[in-house]
Amino acid sequence: MKKCFLLLLAMFGMLLTACERDDAEIKLSKQSIEVEYMSNTYTVSVTSPCSWKAVSDNEWIVIENKTGIAGTKELSFKVERNMDKKEREGTIVVKNSDYNLISELYVIQNGISDEKYGKYVILYTSFDGNVVTPYTSECFGANIVSNTYENGKGTIMFDAPVISIGDSIFYDCSSLTSITIPDGVTSIGDCAFSNCKSLTSVTIGESVTTIGERAFLGCGSLTSIIIPNRVTSIKRSVFYNCSSLTSITIPDSVTSIGDWAFCNCKSLTSVTIKDSVTTIGERAFLGCRSLTSVYCKPTTPPIGGDCIFSYYNNGYKPIGCKIYVPTASVEAYKSADYWSDYADYIEGLDF
Repeated sequence: MKKCFLLLLAMFGMLLTACERDDAEIKLSKQSIEVEYMSNTYTVSVTSPCSWKAVSDNEWIVIENKTGIAGTKELSFKVERNMDKKEREGTIVVKNSDYNLISELYVIQNGISDEKYGKYVILYTSFDGNVVTPYTSECFGANIVSNTYENGKGTIMFDAPVISIGDSIFYDCSSLTSITIPDGVTSIGDCAFSNCKSLTSVTIGESVTTIGERAFLGCGSLTSIIIPNRVTSIKRSVFYNCSSLTSITIPDSVTSIGDWAFCNCKSLTSVTIKDSVTTIGERAFLGCRSLTSVYCKPTTPPIGGDCIFSYYNNGYKPIGCKIYVPTASVEAYKSADYWSDYADYIEGLDF
């Protein structure tokens, strides 16, 4: 027992001697490290003649083992995700205050690229300059990290790329005036923006292939919307009662326009229907009384439904707008089911 005590005492004495030497120092395997914007864990080796403590000068650098003993040990630290476009710098200080030994590791983290940044955020504006809170924090395919409103712009930040806008997610957000849906989102759910009465403009990312039923129902202030070339159907009542919408071009990718899709869009003056469309549902443009021109490009009349281009006045009657179809297909349209109701308004045009 006495021998063990003496041995420990001798070792402690050697340790004191090593720490007190003029050339004593804490050495790190790296003096600086450059990392990507993604969250990750890194390690460096610490060689020290005595015990040490590690501290960080930034909260985005999280040290996992803050202390160590004499010898060569691993220092592990986690760098949080950098959602800013600018790079940032931080420092880890490894020290022994008793002997005034110190060494520093400089951490340089790259900013996120414009392309990737766009997939992690939803940008919006509100008429009162306040934060717009989604109905639920779920149904985005990612978790909300922050939701701020600064310099006239709202930013919802996520911890992963946004892949969906869920059902009713912004339902009845009456202060929402504009929104940009990021690339990477593939679907917009049913009633996603229903009754957003102040919403004036929507930009939909190029990845969206599905827009759910009644997605923009009752958005009476909506004047413009950009639908990506990949949106394959416009479903039932998507733009029902969007009374400020003035024009719409159906993308090449769309094959069907659902029932009541643009019903009661009272300011709609022109519609361009691309030749990919094969079906137009009943009452798709019912009540669109300002409609003056419909450019319907399919050479084969799309399968129709009741009252596509009608309004109600003691019975359903044609709106009276000009319906331009391929010249060679005029007679086919005039004799086709449902299209024949508008025979007097169908004219040929070389598109």
